[in-house]
Amino acid sequence: MLFYTGGDLEMNPEQKAALLSFVHDDGKGFIGVHSVTITFTDWPEYGEMIGGYFDEHPWGTFDAPILIEDPNFPGMQQWPKSFVLKDEIYQMKDYSRDNVRVLMRSMLPGWI
Repeated sequence: MLFYTGGDLEMNPEQKAALLSFVHDDGKGFIGVHSVTITFTDWPEYGEMIGGYFDEHPWGTFDAPILIEDPNFPGMQQWPKSFVLKDEIYQMKDYSRDNVRVLMRSMLPGWI
């Protein structure tokens, strides 16, 4: 399942429970793209599933160096080890890598 969304989507409690079950119980994949971190900001379980929420994008739009972190994941095999993408990279709040599988990430100045 892929979300490229923002705001509160029209999902009732049963649909929200089904989404969490799809990922957590069934072991199915969820890919969140770009603005997905400004979706369901009042639903803590969703925030835990995606690993955090949008805080700001203080860097604006720029040529962001991207690093593939999990090159063995089938969806990452066609990408080079690193590349540049013009985008507005989001700074996250309440973010932890402990509960998410990071496939690629930006390499901002000062990041390790």
